[in-house]
Amino acid sequence: MHRASVGLLQSIISTRAQPSRVANPGPAEVFGAHYRIGRPYAADDYRDGIHRLPREQALTKRHIQANPAGLLARITIDVDHRDAILKAFRPDLPRPSWAAESPTGRAHVGYLLRIPVNLTRSDQKGMSFAACIEESLRRELGGDPGYVGLMTKNPLHPAWDVRWGTTELHTLANMAEQLGDRLPAREQRGKKAGYRADVAGLGRNCQLFETARLWAYEAVRRYWEDGAETFAAVVHDHVSGLNGQLDTPLPEPEVQAIAKSISSWTWKTFTPEKFREVQAARSVKGNRVKTARALEREQSVLSMRAEGMKWQTIADTLGMSLDAAKAIGRRAARR
Repeated sequence: MHRASVGLLQSIISTRAQPSRVANPGPAEVFGAHYRIGRPYAADDYRDGIHRLPREQALTKRHIQANPAGLLARITIDVDHRDAILKAFRPDLPRPSWAAESPTGRAHVGYLLRIPVNLTRSDQKGMSFAACIEESLRRELGGDPGYVGLMTKNPLHPAWDVRWGTTELHTLANMAEQLGDRLPAREQRGKKAGYRADVAGLGRNCQLFETARLWAYEAVRRYWEDGAETFAAVVHDHVSGLNGQLDTPLPEPEVQAIAKSISSWTWKTFTPEKFREVQAARSVKGNRVKTARALEREQSVLSMRAEGMKWQTIADTLGMSLDAAKAIGRRAARR
């Protein structure tokens, strides 16, 4: 690495100051301030494995962790063709924050988000919205659907041919507005939608979280006596099993984050006490419904008798036996 490159790189990564505190920060400075993972995975050569390193040291490596576990702070698209840069900077698409291209022509295109998306909450709206935007960008750029998204080319490293884009941080709403009708429809989630193996990108997180959480809500009652740790281990095994069914499974840190979020929230929310409260409320509601229906039947019987209808005709009209109709009539008369 040239001395000039070292100086620029060190000046960017040695501070965590907000971009707004620097007068007219450039896109590289914006990226450096935006990247705040304390100990990200990093590597110079994937054949040597990836390892957690302090942020300052990690940002001197060729490859770095794209996002914190459980959060989407940067949308990254893996584009494996030589016109990646041209496609990425098309005027009809959201302008990238950067595009880092290797000598072989393969590029990672990145978009910095102003507000990170939490990928482990029960509320799936933000994740689903982000998944639609990511999938639209992947289709428009011809991105690799098998890209896992754990690691990305470090745009601060001189090994890559980097073209910097906008210094503005993106919002999902603005990106959706620019993509317009190219956004894919949000697919139905949950049990009715079924579990697909061929989902790509952030859609894997959405499907995995949605399917696992619905299972956990029902399963938790079987583990109340075993304790929270046992339930957490069971949830992790279930999430790992679902993940293994995907054509391109999520990396283990993402699996752990999803499983931990589901098990923690479910254990705190679906307690034996709250379950009894819910059952009691349902019982009261059910009794009220039954009482209302009984009163409605009684009123119908009384009205028909007042019109001079015979008991057998009343029974046939209301779909009940003759004895049941007479019993309702006697009960209504006593009231």
